Amino acid sequence: MIFNIEKGNLKNQFPFTQIKSCFNGDGLKLVISFYGHHDYEIEASSLEDKENLVKIMNDIIQDNGQLSTVKSFAKRNAYCDVILDGLLERQEQRPGGETWNMCLVKLKRQELVYYCAQEKLQPVENIINLSECNVYSSGNSDSPSFTIHTKGGSLVFRIPLNEQTRNREKSLGMRDDWVSLLQEYSSQNPPSSLNKCNSNSSEVILDIKSNQTTPELLPPDLLAVNKVNKSMWALQNADPKKIDTQRIRNLFQCHEFTVSADNSSDLSKNLNILLNSKIAHNFNIVLKSFHMAPGQLKDKLFIINESDGGLSDEHLTNLRRYVPTKKDVIMYQNFKGSPHELHIVDQFMLEMCKIPDLCKRLDTLLAIRELSSYMQDLNRLLSLQVKACEQLLKSQTFPAVLHYILAIGNCLNENAGKEKVNGFRLSSLTKMSQLVSKEKKFTLLHGLVEQILLYEPDLVKFPQELNEFESVPGASVKGLIAEVEVLSKELEKIDEYRKTFKSKFSKGSSSETKFLKDLKIIVETYGTEYAKIAKRSSEMKKIYSDILQKFAEAEDQDSQEMFGWISTFIKEFKNVVSQIQDVQN
Repeated sequence: MIFNIEKGNLKNQFPFTQIKSCFNGDGLKLVISFYGHHDYEIEASSLEDKENLVKIMNDIIQDNGQLSTVKSFAKRNAYCDVILDGLLERQEQRPGGETWNMCLVKLKRQELVYYCAQEKLQPVENIINLSECNVYSSGNSDSPSFTIHTKGGSLVFRIPLNEQTRNREKSLGMRDDWVSLLQEYSSQNPPSSLNKCNSNSSEVILDIKSNQTTPELLPPDLLAVNKVNKSMWALQNADPKKIDTQRIRNLFQCHEFTVSADNSSDLSKNLNILLNSKIAHNFNIVLKSFHMAPGQLKDKLFIINESDGGLSDEHLTNLRRYVPTKKDVIMYQNFKGSPHELHIVDQFMLEMCKIPDLCKRLDTLLAIRELSSYMQDLNRLLSLQVKACEQLLKSQTFPAVLHYILAIGNCLNENAGKEKVNGFRLSSLTKMSQLVSKEKKFTLLHGLVEQILLYEPDLVKFPQELNEFESVPGASVKGLIAEVEVLSKELEKIDEYRKTFKSKFSKGSSSETKFLKDLKIIVETYGTEYAKIAKRSSEMKKIYSDILQKFAEAEDQDSQEMFGWISTFIKEFKNVVSQIQDVQN
């Protein structure tokens, strides 16, 4: 997975299968193309980082190319409307016997659409809701088939016989790929693993499922058995929750918990301009906001703060975009005339070519300009995250509520002849309001609140211990740790530039000396602030690790996702409490 992290937030994440290509650009730039999303143009912090990134991208792209033809097509189109399409034959029963009719079949995220050819008629569109069907292989003959069970009956499709599928192994593989993809997009588990426990597995799944032909309301949620003993789930036996089992069974008897494994002047009038015409046109527009002579640029770039007479952030950013290339530098170095004979664009470019390490100077200035607000934001986000983590770790009432959920689930398990489970993943919390009882608007969440009000009414106040979760915490632990690492590298680059500048201009002009002194103060000041932030980050990481252990969650579980589950559950829980209390009053 590739993550796009901005201020601690996981803005976008892309599975490796979504990577289409990687283009090696000029300098430190490279472009990553994705299926179903616009390209990302990024700039590496060093040549070594760029080479590593390109190697990783190429390895991923190569691995993506090792899929079967059908699955490779599906992976490329997984973020499009139609994921997979192709010609299949559909079985039809007629008085004279069975016939096979050629159909165009299209797999979408939530449905399968097929068009069957009819004599002298337009093909008719048929739609199958994937959430209401089961799919399995149904024949291993010369033309392998598969069956789709729906509420309205069964449909049988087979792989047409042609030059590509004449090889039985290939046709079987294509059939199996269709079945696998259909099962995946219908959230269907392979038949062999339904309602079974894998004796070789150390993980169990807590799953709420209807006996009726409806989609699963909770996805299979893995909970490693070896995590249970160190978690809050190990305490359930010491504080068993009493519930009205008869009430729960009567309301939800048709449901069960199951366990299974698992970017001036008119240039057109100046024909002697040196710079590329397109770049010159754009740069000329930018320079109209520069109220200064080209000869002033050098000294301006020795001033760190805009308030002291330095360039604005916008000016620095624009200059960064038009840094002369090596070819430009050679061209302007070879110019022997008077600079005043040149167009204003060429005059600025000529001055820029005279400044050593211009690109690094601009990067350093821009980084320094951003440091103060960046570190303030990061400190604030870390504090909020630590506070949320501390609330969750210290809460005693939230685990008690979870034990009630477990008691209700095991009550239904026992009623259905299933084994009891030791705990469940917190992702299940968001599904509580989706499981409906016989009383229509009465959900499993209503049942939970009802039981708590009956036996431990003070527990309905548990959201008061978790007020940081009233809104979903914006940043994630993983994202904030990455931001702290980026901050560390930015400070290292500023200090590295300071050392390089010192070695080259140790006996420089007064402006150069002051610039070097200012850089030293910045490195020392922000270095001290960074140490505090790094310490706070380590504290956050430790607390979050304790949370994962407490709730027996996976070590790589993202906090933004998990805290979102809890926040959603709290909102829904409070709404149901209000509903029930209004009725009682």
